Amino acid sequence: MDIGGVGRFLRESRRGLGLTQSYVAESLGVSAQAVSKWERGENLPDISFFPDLSKILQISIDEILAAGRAEKSERAEDRIQKLVDDGVFGRVLGRMAGLERMADLDMDLDFFVYLSGGQKLEFIETILKIPGYGLVLDEILPYSAASHKTAVLSHILANRDYDLLEQIAVYMNNDMKAAVLTKLLAERRFDIIEDIITTFNRKHRELIVDFFVNSPDYADILENFIPFLDRNQIKKIVKEAKL
Repeated sequence: MDIGGVGRFLRESRRGLGLTQSYVAESLGVSAQAVSKWERGENLPDISFFPDLSKILQISIDEILAAGRAEKSERAEDRIQKLVDDGVFGRVLGRMAGLERMADLDMDLDFFVYLSGGQKLEFIETILKIPGYGLVLDEILPYSAASHKTAVLSHILANRDYDLLEQIAVYMNNDMKAAVLTKLLAERRFDIIEDIITTFNRKHRELIVDFFVNSPDYADILENFIPFLDRNQIKKIVKEAKL
């Protein structure tokens, strides 16, 4: 079976519906990394996932199997090498820039891992201009340097695309998370903080504590965060905010 063909078919089906890898992973109860490996053709989903996959992606099991029987027209290694070539890479960027929405993307991104640091940044800057860019973040962030991830995060924060924060939280380092939490607290986006609070460590949660100590007018919101604070943090809020 051509597992690469299965992977491409799953990826195209997902993108066509405007779904992220994270969404598919959560629906199946697996990690986003597992879905990424399926789509890159590194391995096949367990057969037990096929019924749920077919429902999520609105395809039949027969279609999945048929994609696996398709004959390879070109080796993956050859396609990747062509795309990494500077001349071809420039044309790929032009093709990406011409997209009106990311769901229309008709190529796989396996070549991304082989790009130089500068090429990766250029590619990321290109996709961030395309509506729906969140669809491909799971495919590129695992192979991005900290500076690339910072560029993505800066774009998300600047454009207030906060709905993507839960998706990319796993790729953020502690400094990035602190910056995100500081901005969300400043903008009183408690709803977004609640969505990603489990990714914050104790030091991050101290920022939440300090906020409520200095902003007692928001005490009615505090109860949503109590389950995620330790006893000493709660005592500090009660004592210093005089709640």
